[in-house]
Amino acid sequence: MNSGDPAPQAHILRMGDPKDPLEAVDPAAPRIVRAGFQLPVSDTGRRTAFAEWLVSKDNPLTARVMVNRIWQLRMGVGLVKTPNDFGIMGGHPSNQALLDALAAEFRDMGWNMKALDRQILLSDTYRQSTTGNPAAEKADPENRLLWRMNRKRLDAEALRDAVLVAAGTLNQKVGGSPVRIPIEPEVYDLIFTEYERDGLWPVSPDKNVQNRRGIYLLNKRGVRLPLMSAFDQPDAITSCPVRPVSTHALQALSLFNSDFMQEQSMALAKNLEKQCKSDARACQIQTAWTRTLSRAATPKELAMARKFLAAGGTLQEMSLALLNRNEFVYVP
Repeated sequence: MNSGDPAPQAHILRMGDPKDPLEAVDPAAPRIVRAGFQLPVSDTGRRTAFAEWLVSKDNPLTARVMVNRIWQLRMGVGLVKTPNDFGIMGGHPSNQALLDALAAEFRDMGWNMKALDRQILLSDTYRQSTTGNPAAEKADPENRLLWRMNRKRLDAEALRDAVLVAAGTLNQKVGGSPVRIPIEPEVYDLIFTEYERDGLWPVSPDKNVQNRRGIYLLNKRGVRLPLMSAFDQPDAITSCPVRPVSTHALQALSLFNSDFMQEQSMALAKNLEKQCKSDARACQIQTAWTRTLSRAATPKELAMARKFLAAGGTLQEMSLALLNRNEFVYVP
């Protein structure tokens, strides 16, 4: 909005106090990226001029940063390992020529993220396996030159969604209000003290609503969901340019013992019983493998599953074990 009034003069403020201004400050781009940026002489049009410069050919930084983010999401590690810092203190590109080429193509494609994403996904680099190579491992132990695909674990939200998909309980509704899901009583008592009023975390009683995708879960700074926290979901307090990937005992305990996993493994077992009518055992086992691991059970796995069920094991226990496999938790 343009009121037509002259832009007020900005000042450095002593201790941030607006009532105690020091020397005047004129609008400008940061000195390190100022090349090519021309500030309008008039009071109006400054923000428009800055926005146009950000995406102009005179400023390749914007395209580089965006390309690096998209590359990081697909490959696990950006061409620049510090996506929030392209300055002197940040990391150096592992392949400067590739970063510049992709940035130029991205800009020339009209900043089309879908087109760039498709280009990365169809590349030979992306479609590599995670298989090791002793010679390459010795020459490039961090895989900065991408001689194989980095093994990636599902993010916390994606892992929860994958469990819901396998169990057949995912609510695929798009949009709407944030969703509060149940918290274990022990965790609730740690978050909310006895001196606070009750009902500070009102959960929807509808299970179908609770089973919406992870992107719709209410993420509150003071309320950390145990399953999400165990799998490195960032807090809502600090900036998180790259999610850490840790491995610890609480992950296994959450996947085995949480109420959510118990409920979803039971739902998967019921779906297997409902889906398989004739030759029930073979059908149930193969369907369970298909739904969780996206492949058929091997003859050895089929024999082990039959033996387990014949010895008194339940479909729910077998389903829970499948949802705990590394093959399920990690991207193939």
